Amino acid sequence: EIVFSLLSSLAPNDPMKWLLLCNGVLSATAQTDDISKDTEDIGQTEGASGVEVDEDMKSFTSGEEKQVHTNITPRWPTKVFAVECSRKIYKVCENNPAHFDLMLAQKTQQQDGGDYLVMHLSELVRTSFIAATASVDQLKLAGYKALQDVIELFAGTPDPDYPQHVLLEQYQAQIGAALRPAFTSDTPPHVTAMACQVCSEWLGSGVSRDPSDLKRVQQLLVSSLKKLRKEQTTPSVYGEAVATMESLAVLKAW
Repeated sequence: EIVFSLLSSLAPNDPMKWLLLCNGVLSATAQTDDISKDTEDIGQTEGASGVEVDEDMKSFTSGEEKQVHTNITPRWPTKVFAVECSRKIYKVCENNPAHFDLMLAQKTQQQDGGDYLVMHLSELVRTSFIAATASVDQLKLAGYKALQDVIELFAGTPDPDYPQHVLLEQYQAQIGAALRPAFTSDTPPHVTAMACQVCSEWLGSGVSRDPSDLKRVQQLLVSSLKKLRKEQTTPSVYGEAVATMESLAVLKAW
């Protein structure tokens, strides 16, 4: 709650500063730094330059144990929290139309030098994509919710370079790629249910005008119907309540 309160106060003025922090948490990977290697490189450089290396220093460095610093990768609850923070940033920026209109944002930026979400739409889609295609179910759910928010907020944002088109059309491939893994046979029902909501939002938004893209997303919903018929004859390992929730989500999407 403290972090959310902080975001409510500071994020509207500089949203990308906070969104990049969230992206950093999602994209973080384990890195190992070998300190002894750096020391060895320094010694080799000194010897090559003709500078005599002190014998005491040699014995000291040769006898020391290898030191390794490892940057710890954030665990999945931390990454889920990062996605929730991103969604909070979207929400606190809703009252300013410049965040969702590129032409207005460019004009306003010339006047006050501010930063606006619409100028970084690719980063918003990327954040949702990383989370939605993760290996942890809870992170997938958070990613699909964030993707649904992005579609809702930017579905009507016109593209100034292409009249009669919207900015989100540029990201049809990324959105489709984020949705497809949720409809495999081994995907938990609650993840598929959330993905069905995103598919419904995408199809109903009117963003995509490419028949092939619309057909691909529609086929995902069709596959969910096949999965639904299969579960009617095969007991679900997730329990009746979860299976019912998925069934309702699929039917609601249609």
